[in-house]
Amino acid sequence: MTKNFLYISKNAFITKDMGGREFLSKNNFHNLKKIYTKNFFYFKLENRKIVGLINFFKAFLGYIDGINETSLIKIEKLIKLKKIDIVFLDGSNLGACAKSIKKKFPNIFVIIYFHNVEVIFFYDSMVTEKTIKSFFIFLINYYVEKKSIKYGDRLISLTKHDSRKMSCLYKRCADTVIPLSMKSKKIKPIKVQHVKNNFLIFVGGNFYGNLKGINWFVKNILPFLNCNLLIVGKGFSKSNFFLTEKIRFVGKVKNLEKWYNKSFAAIAPIFLGSGMKTKVAESLMHGKPIVETSKAFEGYEDLKKYKNIAIKCDNSKEFIYSINKKLNQKKNMYDKKAIILFKEFYSSESNFKHFLNFFIKNKLI
Repeated sequence: MTKNFLYISKNAFITKDMGGREFLSKNNFHNLKKIYTKNFFYFKLENRKIVGLINFFKAFLGYIDGINETSLIKIEKLIKLKKIDIVFLDGSNLGACAKSIKKKFPNIFVIIYFHNVEVIFFYDSMVTEKTIKSFFIFLINYYVEKKSIKYGDRLISLTKHDSRKMSCLYKRCADTVIPLSMKSKKIKPIKVQHVKNNFLIFVGGNFYGNLKGINWFVKNILPFLNCNLLIVGKGFSKSNFFLTEKIRFVGKVKNLEKWYNKSFAAIAPIFLGSGMKTKVAESLMHGKPIVETSKAFEGYEDLKKYKNIAIKCDNSKEFIYSINKKLNQKKNMYDKKAIILFKEFYSSESNFKHFLNFFIKNKLI
């Protein structure tokens, strides 16, 4: 008999200013729905800003990202009404929800999906921003994530690295690792033998990890390259950089394909953060090799044999050498092998198989 499954998320239902986390949540939503079909139910969390002293203290109880007294009561009613057996929490920031469910329904099987190790993500943010607000956000996420570790029956992380960090911080590692995935798009490849504009592409919004990484790249690497740089993403401007004559700022776009088609390779000079970097899978999907740091490579270990597609560099000399070599070798603007690797390891189809095997192994179907 198929068990009744409840998916609880805020990210999966966001439609504006979507980033990698939201796209991944939507992808998970659709794949889990395929597995449980008529026995699949969901609860949409409504995010509210923390306003006032009372709500600030409640945040330390885990009342963040849509979790509050009202939403917990609604979730409890839904669990009773649909006779839920399994709850899937989309994020380790929902630890207060995990605690509430396990206290009231101890027989329900709770799965926690870690997009990041949040305490690492917000620690890096706190160190970068150095504000009181960032310090309290870090503390709140630590307490909330600790609840997820305690009350989750199974923990899923994106990378082995995150699992090891969970073990160091909380004395419990992930029960399984399921890599990031993206919904495949039909890409129209362009093959150009002689390209007038030799562009690298960097995709991502202006948050601390991206800003620090791309600034480092522009200062230490771009001056020594015989190519220009496309920066595609919300929040970047000339005021963030020098050497802007070699940079084209595109801003936020709906369709990335046009811009990937203008480039011969992607870059991911990332040194901070947790989880997996969406830009890596995205570049593969568009048929582009990517030059990246070890931090950006985390979770993409399946690519380690393909050094001409996933090119790992950790200092300026390695970046300069690898990009110039790729520029000189370039015969066209499209690498079919990159797309094959994306479909094999990081596509929605691959994600579906990972989840199906997980639920079968744990006898949850």
